[in-house]
Amino acid sequence: MTLNDIYNLKNTLFDGITFPDVASVAKKYDWEMENPDVDTAISTIMLLGGLRQPIFPEPGTLAQAIGVWSRTMHRPVLDYYLAVFSEYNPIENYDRKENSHDNEKINTHDKLDVSAYNESDYQPRNKTTGDRDRDYWHENRTHGNIGVTTTQKMIESSIELANHNFYRWYAEQFVKTFLINIY
Repeated sequence: MTLNDIYNLKNTLFDGITFPDVASVAKKYDWEMENPDVDTAISTIMLLGGLRQPIFPEPGTLAQAIGVWSRTMHRPVLDYYLAVFSEYNPIENYDRKENSHDNEKINTHDKLDVSAYNESDYQPRNKTTGDRDRDYWHENRTHGNIGVTTTQKMIESSIELANHNFYRWYAEQFVKTFLINIY
């Protein structure tokens, strides 16, 4: 019995497939990213492995195993998705951001008393008081190619990365785990 046959018998076979909330994690890095689509993942699994036999021929057992497997895949999915779909400049391999804030508060209270040569008491001559508050903000961004990799090589690597297909990778992991590779 093939995966297609079991899915036709039990259309809830893939209900246990879930993905981590990639969009929430991406917001921490100020990236805009959508979560993976479960229906696209299921369709890709069926496309790549629908004609193969699963290692668990009983639909209930297979459905339960798929749910467990899906939960164990949350971290690899998150890492893969963020690596492939993160925002970056393909011809830069160095990007440092620096923010600093210094605050200086100075309180001055100076008083100068003088005495005439023939007087025993001191008389005020100058008095200076004041408060000074100074904030200093510094922002710096240094970025570019540090020179260890040529721009051409970085562009080639970017093109290679663009050819990665998350859904195909996910389906291949499923096929390796659950399907018998006999044709």
